[in-house]
Amino acid sequence: MKKNTSAFTTAELLISLGIVSIIAAFAITVLTVNFKNAELLRNDSELEFHSQYILNFLSVKVMEAGEIVYIKSGQSSALNYGREVAVDKVAFRYGIDERYCYIFEVRNDKIFYGNGSMNDTANAELGTYVSELKMAPYPEGTKFRDAKAIIVTLVLLKNGRNYEIHQVYYMRGS
Repeated sequence: MKKNTSAFTTAELLISLGIVSIIAAFAITVLTVNFKNAELLRNDSELEFHSQYILNFLSVKVMEAGEIVYIKSGQSSALNYGREVAVDKVAFRYGIDERYCYIFEVRNDKIFYGNGSMNDTANAELGTYVSELKMAPYPEGTKFRDAKAIIVTLVLLKNGRNYEIHQVYYMRGS
């Protein structure tokens, strides 16, 4: 009688199952890490896109403006400040008087844009994930009311990831 030697023994099956389990655990770990990294990259890319869009829009308006006529930080006006402040609302005059202003407001993690008097409200949503908008008059030692340039720092936050970008803008309008 011929003995069938093509079947697996219990020991061979257990060893094979152990090796397959180790390979599967490694593959799952690699896939999980890759998915998390892909999500982080998507968040970073989205934050970078939003910041660039906001700053590009802001740059066009600031360059058309002639001066800052209103800047609010917290509950007070910061027009006479000569240092960096967290901005809640800012108005850049671009016309002959204060009825012609580009208005930017930060509310509820968003930035809004408006056009009109410095007392008007900005209602057009410009971007999201805005944690903070900071501005400083430039050059150093200048007050906002006299500044012909500003340093803008935009801080965005999404899913615990921060993205911060700085830019200097010169007001070239009348």
